[in-house]
Parts: sequence; C-alpha cells; structure tokens
Amino acid sequence: MSGSVDASHRVTVVNDNNVYQVNSTKIKSITRKALSDHQDSGSVDVGRNQYAYRVAKNSVGQTMVVFLNETLIYNRFWLLFRVAVVLGIGSLIVFAVVLKIAK
Repeated sequence: MSGSVDASHRVTVVNDNNVYQVNSTKIKSITRKALSDHQDSGSVDVGRNQYAYRVAKNSVGQTMVVFLNETLIYNRFWLLFRVAVVLGIGSLIVFAVVLKIAK
C-alpha cells in the first residue's frame, strides 16, 4: 500500500490493492504518522500487522510513502525454518538407521 502528499499537504491513497482490513482512511492516517516521524524509513503497527515504510520523492515532486507488510514475511520465514529443522532431523534419523543396518 502507498500514499502520497502534495504541495498543499493533502494526503491521497495511491495504492490500496490487496490490503486486508485496512481502508483508505487508515492508510491516510498511518501516512501522516509516518511523515510526522521525520525519518526516511521506519515501521508502524496497524492492527495485528507490522508495516515497514519508506519515504521518498517521486519525479513530480510529491512525497511518497510506501508500506510493506512485514508480518507475512516473518510468518513465512518461521514456517520455512520449522520445516527445515524437521526435515534435517528426519534426514539425520534416516542416515543413522541406514548406518546401523549397514553394519
């Protein structure tokens, strides 16, 4: 999701596609919050999700704030990590059984 601010400090929503349970009003308010921090990047909490944001100027001179949902990334990382651990332990067990049978 993303928002922009024009020269008159009016916040508009540029992209709110595929954003679950976050409406345009909420995007505008977190865009204002991100801009009030006076930092180029950071994170904000929206409901049960954490969004990283980056502030930049586009070619027209408008200030753009782009948000990325980090919660989904972390959840997938931990799922992959657990699967890797289970598969690693399983392969060690199979290897130990094969070595035991080979003796």
